[in-house]
Amino acid sequence: MEFWRIELAECPRLVEFPYKLLRVGSFRDWKPARVGPFRFQNELQISLRLGSEAETMENFINDTRTTNRFPHVLLKLPGDQYSGDCASPWDAVTFTYPADLYGELILAKNLERIPCWDFKMTSEIAILLRRIRTLMKHSQEKTVPDRLDLLAFQLFEELVFHRLLAQDTPDYIEAKIRKIASEFQLDFMDALDLEQVARRNGMSRSTFFRHWKRCFQEPPAKYLLNFCASRNPSGC
Repeated sequence: MEFWRIELAECPRLVEFPYKLLRVGSFRDWKPARVGPFRFQNELQISLRLGSEAETMENFINDTRTTNRFPHVLLKLPGDQYSGDCASPWDAVTFTYPADLYGELILAKNLERIPCWDFKMTSEIAILLRRIRTLMKHSQEKTVPDRLDLLAFQLFEELVFHRLLAQDTPDYIEAKIRKIASEFQLDFMDALDLEQVARRNGMSRSTFFRHWKRCFQEPPAKYLLNFCASRNPSGC
């Protein structure tokens, strides 16, 4: 078992970043007899349960029980009671903040209603976790606490985006149209054949225009013209 808990509250910062960590923890093959019950009073913690031989973990938040797959996020909020149980050891990373950041970190994102959610381990999240774990070995060196503050917040924002996207009903067509619009912005200097664009994406010209209208108020040609003008005010 590997267990690191790095205290950062007293570490000097060079940057006035608003979301300063109190501590960061890293656990590998962590298996207490049972997690909790415990209650945070003057702190809030973002706990990332990253992996286990077990497929799921049971989390108990006050009187609510949830079963989550790995990996998942658990927000431990001030005043709430937490406990958990898992059949096998698990890996985790935790970020602890002062309780007075509750409003900005949690309430402003409406996260208090569902403080536990599963997420997909993307390459972006894996890179951020790797950088954080590397910096934990140098936590008392100059600029490292600042970097940990920034990386932890960036990682939290990425996880919030995952949750928001998971709440939306998947819309394959809208995703395809917005991907086409992104390509338009990259290729706005080239002459674009909209019929060829539609065909390349498996649509007729009329179907493409109909789906485009669902996502944008202006037709594709005007969208391109306006974008071109915004990039080159003197004319396209």
